[in-house]
Amino acid sequence: MVERLQNIGIDRNRYFSQMAGDYKAEVKPENKWEVGEQKTFNGVAEAMQKLLDKGNRAPYSLMADERGIVMYKGVEFRCDYENNRLCLGDVSNPKNCITVGLEKGGCLVFNRNNTDDLVRAIGMFSPEDVNRIMRAIAEDAKIRQIKLQIEDETSGMEVLDKPEDGEKEVVDKVKGVSEEMAD
Repeated sequence: MVERLQNIGIDRNRYFSQMAGDYKAEVKPENKWEVGEQKTFNGVAEAMQKLLDKGNRAPYSLMADERGIVMYKGVEFRCDYENNRLCLGDVSNPKNCITVGLEKGGCLVFNRNNTDDLVRAIGMFSPEDVNRIMRAIAEDAKIRQIKLQIEDETSGMEVLDKPEDGEKEVVDKVKGVSEEMAD
């Protein structure tokens, strides 16, 4: 093989790519990795491809499978490579979503109805991103509370179903989880 590489000359990169492709075709891809199991060439090649592929950028996308899905503790996030964001839940209506800018670029967009899922998967985020997420949830809850208060004062009627209590509960859950992580 060394002689073949020396004889190739300029086309070494093409030859290496061909050899890597041939080897990858021979290796059986693994769907699940066992604890203590070594990564196969296939897994390393996929990780390298994700790092080198500048067009496919989304936060935490190194954790994504080939469909762009990040699964963590039963919570499914989708990578939106076109908009450089990580999505949780139905994000088609921005009015129902919270957007959080993340430390290393891009953003997390999640539906307010999926905050419990986010709390369950908060451990996958860096401590800096956890702080950003907690702040965004608290700010959103405060803004919604103020809007309801304004609506309440201007309508002359008391609003019965005030969501700030439920949102405060979610913020408290996130704080509790992040304190457990810190210990």
